[in-house]
Amino acid sequence: MAIDRRTLVGLAIGAIALSGCATRAPELASSPPPPVATPLAPMPQPPAGTRDGMAVPARLADGSYATPNHGLDQTVAVWHLRVALNVAALGCRGSDGITITSGYNAMLNRAKAELAAASTAATRAEGGQAGYDEAMTRLYNYFAQPGAQAAFCAAAAKVTADLATAPTLSIAAAPALDALDQPFVDLYRSYDAYRTQLAAWQADRLRRASQPIDMRPRTVMAASAPAPMGAAPHLTVDPTIFRQP
Repeated sequence: MAIDRRTLVGLAIGAIALSGCATRAPELASSPPPPVATPLAPMPQPPAGTRDGMAVPARLADGSYATPNHGLDQTVAVWHLRVALNVAALGCRGSDGITITSGYNAMLNRAKAELAAASTAATRAEGGQAGYDEAMTRLYNYFAQPGAQAAFCAAAAKVTADLATAPTLSIAAAPALDALDQPFVDLYRSYDAYRTQLAAWQADRLRRASQPIDMRPRTVMAASAPAPMGAAPHLTVDPTIFRQP
């Protein structure tokens, strides 16, 4: 079927007009995502050998702790030293235990008079036998704390070896007792650090729980603007369509 010239011209002009109105297809536009929250860190755990709620001696102005061995006079310090080494001789194992037991027994035989005087002084300092018994029970339990035993046994082995050459227990007691006390001071510092970390962790968890939930939609439909005229496809019209066959 023949198509007359006017029809062909109309089709060509319509095609050119449509090309100028071409637009891009609608596209998806996403809203900015909310900030990615870092995961909550694992809950801090107490140091090995300790437990939540463990009693810690008061912290003193110089950063030390008011342990049962703090601020003793020279004679009472001798008796506390004897108690510490007794606990170590009973509880420490391996090569440290052998060194401690041997040195402890030698000390008992070598310093009988000093130890007898120290026992009397310690009883007097606690207000009599009843107070002494209660204080010594606390002291034995102090030196038996499981969280410090490895370091305590190592310190006790060194102390007993050093005591073999000490002129008297009265001279050696204070520095020796400080060395035996240090593992427990370190344990308390570690536990205090754990409590600080736990408080920070709990505060972070509470902060996260109190944040509002972001209910914004994540994706919306947005129509694109018409394409610039220069971006429209160019259509070339074959001039032969205007000629009659």
